[in-house]
Amino acid sequence: MADPTRIRYASYALAALLATASAWSWAACPPLTADFGNDPAAEGLRAHPLALELDGEGVLLGLRGERVPARGALIAVANDGDPTPRFWTEDVDWSVYGSAAGKPGTTILQRDADGRLCRIDRKLNRGVRQIDNGGYRLAYDAQGRLSAYAEFSSARDGAGLQSQACVTRDSHGAISAVYLDNCGTTPTHPVHFVRNADGQLLRTIDLRAGAAGAVVRSLNADGTLRAVYRSRPDPDNPGTLLAYAEPQSKADRVLVVRAGESPVVTTEIPDEPWRVVRVPADTLDDDALPSWDPAVQTVLLDGRSNAQGQVMLAPEQIAPFHQALHDTPGRVFLYAQPMTRFLPVTALGAQTWAACVDPSRRDAKACD
Repeated sequence: MADPTRIRYASYALAALLATASAWSWAACPPLTADFGNDPAAEGLRAHPLALELDGEGVLLGLRGERVPARGALIAVANDGDPTPRFWTEDVDWSVYGSAAGKPGTTILQRDADGRLCRIDRKLNRGVRQIDNGGYRLAYDAQGRLSAYAEFSSARDGAGLQSQACVTRDSHGAISAVYLDNCGTTPTHPVHFVRNADGQLLRTIDLRAGAAGAVVRSLNADGTLRAVYRSRPDPDNPGTLLAYAEPQSKADRVLVVRAGESPVVTTEIPDEPWRVVRVPADTLDDDALPSWDPAVQTVLLDGRSNAQGQVMLAPEQIAPFHQALHDTPGRVFLYAQPMTRFLPVTALGAQTWAACVDPSRRDAKACD
């Protein structure tokens, strides 16, 4: 049976893309689907050669003197929580990289009559010869904003499509999604930018790794990061996901536990003592080493592993365990052995997670 969540994502994506597809066709640049082997001059484009190789990595000078990371992806979304998609080709001061008069460029910007960058041809210098190294086509919407690009391999490799990305915008012109594949059909691998009616960005829904690896970043009213939510496959229940709020600590192994259930940790050692402890908040500062000191820990629950070497709570311990996670998140640890500990977090309910990753839910507390 088809996954209804994935079907819903695809329908949102297709509807958003169709809303802008006609605008792409109005732009003066040749269509993204045009053969990349075509002569740019025959397409009505003017060449601006640069003494610069675009090989997918590097830093270029920006229009305001800033350093602009130049990557293979012309439309990029950061992995560090920055909610602003980057169209880095628009930030570069290309004028400083022009080729000397009469010299062929290793990167050739192809512009239309209005100066719009429509195509980028890449070359490789091999002694006295230049070798084609593929390049890009760019597309714009009716307002002249970059809306999509396609990257092509070199002619010797067939000049075929290698990658693509496109964006959709809401009625106010704000970016509503970036798609990193299949832009010409049903776009996939999206990052959604969810805003309220006033245009305030509420959260980003990053599905570049698919539904099983979704990352949602919820923002405060001032734009600061409020919380990060993640999902991952449940190793004990194939085909299902575990979603959770990411703790601030990155040093401990996260143990996601479904609400109302006991954590299960296999030590393979029967009758091994375990304990659940709470630590003071200040012991987690800096390297968090003080939190390991038994003298600062308050033991909340304890017991011994069963005959199969598994750490499991007794039925009467489950409710206090989850209450402790709720009251002091990030400060409760499970020690399965004296020097082996986990940072448990309560999994989000299925309905909560479905609302959290639903781009149509435009409320600030969709993930709560």
